[in-house]
Amino acid sequence: MFSHIVPATYLKSWKVPNSKNSIYIFKKNKITNMGIKRNISNLTRTSFGKINFYYLNIEACNLSIYDQLFIPIISYLENDYYISYKNKPIVSSNPGLFRIVYLNKNYDLKIIRKQDNIEVRVENIKSIINSLWNDSQKKFIEDFFHNNIENDWNYFLKKIKNITASFVMSKSTKKYIMLFITLQIFKSGLQIDNYLSSLIPSFVPNNYQKNNIQNNILIDTIYEFILDFNQNKNNSYNIIYNAFLNLIDSNWIFNFIINKQGTFLTSDTPVFIDYYNTQESIIFPLMPNVCLVLTNSIKDFIKVKESSEYETKIINSLIIKNAKECIAYYDYIIGNNIYINSFLYS
Repeated sequence: MFSHIVPATYLKSWKVPNSKNSIYIFKKNKITNMGIKRNISNLTRTSFGKINFYYLNIEACNLSIYDQLFIPIISYLENDYYISYKNKPIVSSNPGLFRIVYLNKNYDLKIIRKQDNIEVRVENIKSIINSLWNDSQKKFIEDFFHNNIENDWNYFLKKIKNITASFVMSKSTKKYIMLFITLQIFKSGLQIDNYLSSLIPSFVPNNYQKNNIQNNILIDTIYEFILDFNQNKNNSYNIIYNAFLNLIDSNWIFNFIINKQGTFLTSDTPVFIDYYNTQESIIFPLMPNVCLVLTNSIKDFIKVKESSEYETKIINSLIIKNAKECIAYYDYIIGNNIYINSFLYS
């Protein structure tokens, strides 16, 4: 299954008019070429996502942070089997023991069928375990993205669509914006690899553009972030959760820049940090006619302004410049009147 690094529900704001689910994709280094029309739901062979990228493979979930995912499996097996390891019963109250033994020493598991007290081999219940995992645990991360980001995106856009300077930034809206920004910055794994490279000189980052891989460090870190987020922790050792807390705790000018022509682009890096009007800013196109630019401030407040033709060109140029590989737009041509070509290579 295709896992969207950039949410499909976000990309739909750039949907081709009068189409059901299409968008035009442009290569960053061939921006003057005509776009290729693609289905937003399945953008395989693009940098907007990867096949099964966020799926939790049971064999890779061999850290204590994953213990709770094994509880439903043990609870189900307890109905029909006695399970033990070196005469120590394995029960749902001790999922860590089951995880360690099943993933590392499953040949030492003793499994007795309750119905007839016959011992069965672990191979006989592997299909049950895999089925249970695939039904309820494999999509744990994907389900979090869906429930906490994608489900609320259209509701958020409705509030922003006709925004005015009198708009009040509620705590829940700020939290939602910062959650989206945080996850989008870290979802591809590049930022985590950059962080690890700064700490460990010998660390070799993955080439996410060429290799369709599931990076265990990335998955572990996102999963741990979700645990911290669900517990609403005030502090954490998790790099993603700490970034989220820092964004929440900081004060911002929320600059909503309105483009009445609706010509803002987006890309496979919809949230990025760059300089705008000489200030380091978080730039986040929300839809073709609204771009959010956040800059640090002494307090939170809202600014709403209409984009000039030149500002639109600057923002679109920054979007193209910061893309990894691909740009998305609702038209098959990106006119050179909405960006500054020389700016892309400065």
